[in-house]
Amino acid sequence: MTAVTHTAPQRAITGDLPSVRLRATLAPFLPGLSRAGSAFWEHQDLRVLYPRYLVALHTVIRASVPLMRTALEVTRDRYLDLPCGPPLAAYLDKHIGEELWHDDWLLEDLDRLGVRPTAATRHIPSPAVAAMVGSQYYHIHHVHPAVFLGYIAVLEGYPPSEDLARFAADRTGYPITAFRTLRKHAHLDPQHCRDLDAALDAIPVDGTLHGMIRANALATLDYLKKLITEITDGCIASRLEHELAGP
Repeated sequence: MTAVTHTAPQRAITGDLPSVRLRATLAPFLPGLSRAGSAFWEHQDLRVLYPRYLVALHTVIRASVPLMRTALEVTRDRYLDLPCGPPLAAYLDKHIGEELWHDDWLLEDLDRLGVRPTAATRHIPSPAVAAMVGSQYYHIHHVHPAVFLGYIAVLEGYPPSEDLARFAADRTGYPITAFRTLRKHAHLDPQHCRDLDAALDAIPVDGTLHGMIRANALATLDYLKKLITEITDGCIASRLEHELAGP
């Protein structure tokens, strides 16, 4: 998973499948995410901001596999006897394996910048991250684990490009090897997005639940935009300075 792109790609939206309705719901709000992403990647102090971005992104990605494991456990405990349960469990089980160790990629990127891993592993997430991730646990336990698919749809639905990594390396002077996470997700997320859309279209849930999936995706998009704006505007800088320079 990755957290924000330079520009969110526009898709042709046709038909009435659940995945199509989800993308249609998100489409009017993607320009706002794109503007936030552009403000970050084109910032004159990107060299300073990029390590902060990696630290903040780590607080999101380190929660991905635990969230999916929780969703899988709840699905197996409560929903396997319903039509939605087996395909949802199968999707989550497969995707957990695909997302393992992605948080370590971020630590390796930081190491290539000369930043100690503890800058990320000990960092207290911003309120936007805490709310974005924490709300998923609420949806999984108290609504339905399928609602979590809206979160995945946003984080993996609009991947970065290989060009973005090269652009950022040129602007910062950092080695291209310090952008491994971006580059890997540029290749992995398009397929993950297709898999997620296929799951959305195959898992039999009613219109009300699909509406909640879309609502969760919209909330995730908003939290994501807040997070990247916090980084760009320096709102979390004071909490990061001692971590980026600390022992």
